[in-house]
Amino acid sequence: MKKIKLVLMLAITLLSVKGVNVAAYEINTVEDWDNYLMVAKTSTNAIVNVNDDLDFEDKLYSTHTDVAKGTIINGNGHTFSNLRINSILFRDSYAKISDLNFDTVTITGTDRLGIIAYNRGNIQNMNVKNIKVIGRDRIGVISENYNIINKLNVDNFEIKGRKYSAPIAKILCMFQHLI
Repeated sequence: MKKIKLVLMLAITLLSVKGVNVAAYEINTVEDWDNYLMVAKTSTNAIVNVNDDLDFEDKLYSTHTDVAKGTIINGNGHTFSNLRINSILFRDSYAKISDLNFDTVTITGTDRLGIIAYNRGNIQNMNVKNIKVIGRDRIGVISENYNIINKLNVDNFEIKGRKYSAPIAKILCMFQHLI
C-alpha cells in the first residue's frame, strides 16, 4: 500500500498556469495510468504526459471513467498495446488527446463501445491498429463524436455489430483529416 501512495505522490505535480492550478500527471507505467484513471473525472485542467510505451497484456478494463474539461493528454508518440476493454475506456471525454497510439486492442460489450464513447474534446494524431470491436449498436474506435478530429488513422479494423458500426460509429462533427 505504501508503494501506491508513493507512486501517486511522485506522479502528480501541481502547477499554476495563468493563475489556474493544474495537476500534471507523468505516466511511465501501467500503474501510473491506472492511478490517473481514478481521478480523471474530477481532475479539471489536468496535463497528462505519457512518457513510455505501455503494455496492458495482463489487464482487463471493465469499468470506465469520464475525462474532465480542460484536460490535455499528450501521448508523445507512445503506444498503448494489448489493451482489453469490456465496454469503453473513456465514457465522456472532454480532453484534448494528441499523439497517442493504440496497438492490439480488443473491445467487447453491447452498445456504445470503443476507446471513447462520447468524444466532446479534440483528437489530434491518434493511430489505432489491430483493433477488434464486438458488440451490438454504435460501436467503433469512437462510439459518438461531437467535436473535431484531426488525423485519426485506423489500420486493420475488425468489427462485429448491427447498427452504426464503423471506426467512428456516429459522426456529429467536422473532420479536418481522417485517414
